[in-house]
Amino acid sequence: MLSSGKLFGNAVIATLALVGCAQAFAATDADKPPVQKATPDKVKAPSQVSAPAPKLVDINGASSKDLQAQLGVSEEVASRIIAGRPYGSKSWLVTNNIMDDGMYQSIKTRITAKLSKADLKAIAAKQGAGK
Repeated sequence: MLSSGKLFGNAVIATLALVGCAQAFAATDADKPPVQKATPDKVKAPSQVSAPAPKLVDINGASSKDLQAQLGVSEEVASRIIAGRPYGSKSWLVTNNIMDDGMYQSIKTRITAKLSKADLKAIAAKQGAGK
């Protein structure tokens, strides 16, 4: 059986050993650079990372060559697009019978219909003449 003095001494040694280990771990953690946690607004999941947007073809301003080369439409369709200008919306290609819906569906994500002030006046004049 251990005397109370030896028991006390062993307890002190065990306590000092534990404190020493804790300090050793704390020292190694202090040597490491702090871990930066990612904030949700700075991190995007792979599915959220988007490719650069393709350059849209303006159906109100593109040349016949550009319409053919960038959209893959025939010379005839390009001529109809140019003749039907200005367009208030890209969907007017279908509503004005410039092309069928199938062709429109294949190009609609690659086109836009930018309007100038002159285009707006021309559209208003067309609509006024139709009444």
